[in-house]
Amino acid sequence: MSTILAAEVGTTSTTVMIIQGGVILTSASSKEYHPTTKKGGYSRQNPKVWWDAFCQAVDIAVHKVGIQIRQEIDCIVVGGQMHGLVPNGTDLANLWNDSTAVKQSEILLQLADSQARLGLVGKKGLLNHTGNIPSPNLTALKLMQMADEEPNKFKGLKCFTLPAGAITKKLIGEAVIDPSDASGTMLWDIQGRKWSEQMIQLVGIPNRLLPRVVESLEVAGKLGTKVASQLGLNAGISVLAGGADQSESALGMGVIPSNEGIISFTMGTSGVITAALAEARPDARLNTFAHVRGMITFLCTNACGDAQRFIRDMLGIKSYAMMDELASEVPVGSNGVMFTPLLSGSRMLDCYRPNGHLLGMSMSTTQADICRAVQEGIIMEAGMGLDVMREKDIPVKEVRLGGGGAKSDHLAQMVADILGVTVVVPEVTETTVLGAGIRGTVAMGDFGSIEEACTSLVKPAKSFKPRKGKHDAYAKPYEEFSNVMRLVTAESLD
Repeated sequence: MSTILAAEVGTTSTTVMIIQGGVILTSASSKEYHPTTKKGGYSRQNPKVWWDAFCQAVDIAVHKVGIQIRQEIDCIVVGGQMHGLVPNGTDLANLWNDSTAVKQSEILLQLADSQARLGLVGKKGLLNHTGNIPSPNLTALKLMQMADEEPNKFKGLKCFTLPAGAITKKLIGEAVIDPSDASGTMLWDIQGRKWSEQMIQLVGIPNRLLPRVVESLEVAGKLGTKVASQLGLNAGISVLAGGADQSESALGMGVIPSNEGIISFTMGTSGVITAALAEARPDARLNTFAHVRGMITFLCTNACGDAQRFIRDMLGIKSYAMMDELASEVPVGSNGVMFTPLLSGSRMLDCYRPNGHLLGMSMSTTQADICRAVQEGIIMEAGMGLDVMREKDIPVKEVRLGGGGAKSDHLAQMVADILGVTVVVPEVTETTVLGAGIRGTVAMGDFGSIEEACTSLVKPAKSFKPRKGKHDAYAKPYEEFSNVMRLVTAESLD
């Protein structure tokens, strides 16, 4: 019987979970923290904040279970926010939602065209090879940006990690990465499931900088003595490679290829609609990454929970529960008010500059109208993503809701009504940290397979069916919203 310490390094907090013998004992979160943001899409964070938050959350969780659990923990698994570039695994991190590397996206396309011998010509060539098109959010573009704008710093690099890898490096003393996080760099051969020699050559990344790839269910290293003393854990316990939060979250909701038609919608800082596939189906509107089993394909809306938090704070509303209460008083369509949740652009719509709007307001517009418009906007943008999946013949039978939004029955019902599909909220809504924990339980032998672990640990708590009258009433507002979103984004879906 193993005891797993799982962690999620998020954009605004870190959560840990303790699982013993395949049974969840507890979870705990650190205090909130926030990235440093500036105009123009700048978003950075000090990795020390993550480490301090990790230690704090571990202490809280241990004291909830009993201090003796420290000596029983024999495996640590960390999942975290994707794409972020952490130079040397310790320096100021360029986060997933930093969109300042627009110039490098254009340069990468030019390089691909000029070096046709590499077989990556144009967006299509890059897409088929890496599963993605150039985007300022992806790690490769951030590395190119550093090389262009901070050449001395780039030359002095010893390695790089992603956020989960920064914590893992602290634990074992080596930069390692699993395929799910590696595939989010755009330096990954999605078909060959390995670092891409062509992309590394194209981008100009020395091989010595690349983290060592360790499969998602394999042990990457052992906990170092000094760090073990700091955490109060036994030195030498197993540590798995850090994983990508969206892969972990999908796993934590049972979204694996064998569960066809099960889609996840994570309503966290960003909003992510995810499906698991046996094989990649590259599409410029979708992101495709490695999963513990097969692939995941998803669409990301950059501001989901972030948009709610922004409006909550701007209007001086005390809590998300109060936002729900206000929004519930307003009819479908928010009395003509529309919110475009482009506060950080939209990866899904190929828009990399902030361009949010509140439209349709009048002298009679209320706080309640705005609250509902924001909630409708973040869900309708996700609905546009679901439409793309249906176009790709990806079956949609059920949406499983995760992230902070899953804690609100009001939001869950609104998701069902707008998307027109049954929404299931799992018992455990901290799905990313649960996904990391599931990896740990399989790696340590508590379960014989990922499928068995998901069956045991992923349980439904509530179900919300679309109300026909409400869903029909959303048809016109949804069409209007989709048209406006396409008009205000900087680039087309193509």
